[in-house]
Amino acid sequence: GEGGVVLSNVVPNSGADQAGLRGVQVDQLGNIYLGDVIVKVGAANVSTVEDLVSYVEVFQVGDQVPITIHRYQPATDMNRK
Repeated sequence: GEGGVVLSNVVPNSGADQAGLRGVQVDQLGNIYLGDVIVKVGAANVSTVEDLVSYVEVFQVGDQVPITIHRYQPATDMNRK
């Protein structure tokens, strides 16, 4: 895999929230869904939280930050009739 940094939570009304990023979620049945995984900021690969912070620090509050994410998709039951 590419690595990346998993978002554990997204602050309500933050830029990340407004951009549609998702943190870890738990449904009513207790199933846990992985948050978005940030794999790039601009052209730079993100492997650690330190990478993410150092790449994002160059932007000002309100700037649009180009990121690449992987989003967890729930498994689909393939035993349908």
